[in-house]
Formats: sequence, C-alpha cells, structure tokens
Amino acid sequence: MQTEQKNDLKENILETADRLFLKLGVRSVSIDDLCGELRISKKTFYTVFPQKEALLSELLDRQLGLKTEKMMVKIRSQKFTVPDGHTPNAIDHLCNLDQLLSLSNLQFLSTTKDEDNFVYDLRKYYPDIHEKHLEDIHRMLSTHIRHGIHLGSQEGLFDPQYDNEMMAQLIACEWMACMRHIVVHVKKSSDRRQALQLLVHSQLNALCTDKGLTYYKQIIAHNNQNKE
Repeated sequence: MQTEQKNDLKENILETADRLFLKLGVRSVSIDDLCGELRISKKTFYTVFPQKEALLSELLDRQLGLKTEKMMVKIRSQKFTVPDGHTPNAIDHLCNLDQLLSLSNLQFLSTTKDEDNFVYDLRKYYPDIHEKHLEDIHRMLSTHIRHGIHLGSQEGLFDPQYDNEMMAQLIACEWMACMRHIVVHVKKSSDRRQALQLLVHSQLNALCTDKGLTYYKQIIAHNNQNKE
C-alpha cells in the first residue's frame, strides 16, 4: 500500500472511529464493527493500527490537536469587551472563562457516568490511555498559561518573577484539580461559573503587579456595569 493511500485509509479509520466511539462508546464498537462500516478487511485495518488501543490513543491525540488548533485561531481573532481606553491584554485572555473551559476539556475530568459513554469507557476500561490524555490536556493548558504569564510580564501586568515554566505548571495543576472538583460536585451551571471566576480571581491576584490589579479591578467594574 502506497503512503498516500495508507494516510487516506488512516484518516478514514480515525473519522469513523471518532463518530462511532462518541455515539456508542468505545467498548460497544469492535474492530469488526469498524471494518464493516469502512468495508475493509481486518488485515487491512491492522496494517494501519496494530490494536484498538493504538487507534484510541491516536484518536485522542487527533481530537486534542484539532481542538487546540481551533482554540488558538479563536484566541488570536477574538475581540474582547474591555474597559474604555484599553486594548485586550494577557489579563483579558486569562479572564475568559469560555476559553479556559474549552482548553481544559472538562468532560474528561468527570468521575461519574452521565451521558458520555465515550469518556466513561475510556476512564473505566482504558485507564492508562485516559491518564495520558489528561496529562496531554494539562500540558496544553500549562503552555497556554505560560504564554499568558510571559505576555503579562512584558506588559508590566504580572510580576516577572512568575514568568517561568514551574509557575505555569503549578497553576495548571491547581486549575485542573479545582475544575475536577467543580465538575463532580457543583451541579448548577451558574454556580460552576461563579466557582471558576473565584479560581481565576485568586490566581490573578497572586500574579498581578499593582498595574495589573488596577486593570483587573477595572475589568470587574466594567463587567458588573454591563450586567446591570
């Protein structure tokens, strides 16, 4: 099989697995089911993926890569509503809860079976793959935080002593731990957003210089005014 044909087949397998796994769950979809849907033999399937676990791992990497790419495009093009006389900066990005929620992939932090058979199966039957995916999410989140802290330091909004990889890793750990607690124990969406706002508030208070805190207070006042 030529390289281009193999790549096309691989993409078709990943797209089909993505659709069926998300709809039915990982355990309910066998290699035979995938081959039947694709109208290929198991021998052909195994030329691309040696086992179901390899397919699942690559599928998660693909999902995270596509999600990250989509989110970065949105971040670069996003127009924030900021206080008069200001342009969007690092604090505006880190205050964006929708962005934070999307980057954190909250569905993978749940520990109970709701409606998501895919995540439930992944966590219960493929714990090593699930754990690796959580580590990948953490890595992506910490990279985003690291970038935000660096920009904020350059803008004079964050204390430059925090402009390092260790601080980004620590914040990412705390965010994921807190969000896991929120997902599991906080049921109302309004309460979840309030809890996340408190989480962001505590981190920004630790990171900000006096200049940063002044701007952050302006954001809070601006948002409160818009709610009225």
